[in-house]
Parts: sequence; C-alpha cells; structure tokens
Amino acid sequence: NFPVKPGEKQEELPKAGIKEFGANLKSLFLNGPWVLVLLIGVFYCIRCPFYIGTMNYYYRFVLGIDETFSSLPNLLGIIAGLIVLPFVPKIIDKWGHRTPLLLSFAGCAIAFLVGLLFRNNVYVLCGVITVDLALEAMQLTITFAMLADTLDYGYLKFGKKMSGLGFAASSFVQKAGPAFAGFLMSIFMEMSKLDASAEIGA
Repeated sequence: NFPVKPGEKQEELPKAGIKEFGANLKSLFLNGPWVLVLLIGVFYCIRCPFYIGTMNYYYRFVLGIDETFSSLPNLLGIIAGLIVLPFVPKIIDKWGHRTPLLLSFAGCAIAFLVGLLFRNNVYVLCGVITVDLALEAMQLTITFAMLADTLDYGYLKFGKKMSGLGFAASSFVQKAGPAFAGFLMSIFMEMSKLDASAEIGA
C-alpha cells in the first residue's frame, strides 16, 4: 500500500521556477478573502506587542507597580485563553466565523473602555487584560480557521492549490509583525526620552 516501495527511489517533482512562483503569488494576492484574513492577522500581530508593552509601561511608571505584579494579568490571560480554546470549534459550528470574530473585537473594545474608565484601579485593569487576552485567543483561532477556508476558495476559483504558500505567508506575518511592532515601540520610546532607570511611580 506504499506509494514508493522500500528500496525504490522516489520520483522527484518538477521544481517551480521564478515565473511559476510569481504567478502563484499573484494568484494568492488576487484571492480577496485570503488578503482580508491576512490583514486581520497583521493587525493582531502588531497590536498585541503594543498592547502588552504599553500596559507594562503604565503599570511601572504610572501606577508604580513592579514587574512581578504586572506579569500576573498576562499569565491569567494566557490561562483564560487556554480555557476558551476548546470551545471555539463549537462556537464556529453554531454561529460561523464572522459573528464570533466581530463580537470578540467588540468585547475587546468594551474591555478597553472599561480599563480607560477605571485606569487607576489595578484589579479592574487585571481583569480587563485577562478578558482581552482570552478574546484574542479566540480571534486567533477563528482567523486560522478562516485562513484555511479562504485558501480552499482560492483553489476553486483559480484552480491552483496554494495552501503551503498561503500558510507560509501567514506564518511570516506572525513572526515579522511583532518584530516590526517592537521596532516601532523602541522608536517611540526613544522619541519620548524614556528613562528606564527612573524611580518607579515617579
């Protein structure tokens, strides 16, 4: 039942040249739904480092809380995200992709407003970050599910199966997005003349 019997040399597939790669890449970016989902992933990957970095800055230099406590909301958020993840497939089966994704974005916006109103209450901020990170875990899972669906749509429309290229581009965005966000944050901190050695709460 093996496609290649033991001892036989597997036939090499023809290697795609630059032109074929360019054509596949063009077809990939002509897939409108895939581009939209990719942009959602770009937004998420850039937003997350900014969010965590600014909250850590706020905890340290505004509320005067050390790094030990400021890491607690992130830890609780990760735990909450892990609790939410098993329920995401059931949520998708019942309500689809769009409605849960939009509701999760709305939930993050509401959490932001609550955190803004109670910005001097450490415990409210801790709860806000926990809820926000749990919703972000659901957003990321739904986005990945949508990504697979958009690649299947591209296969039906263009007749080219580009799952590998599509997921590789998404993986690149996930790595390049936080790096780019960190680069921007370092520029903003340099422009603001941030003194990291300043007294906490000063």
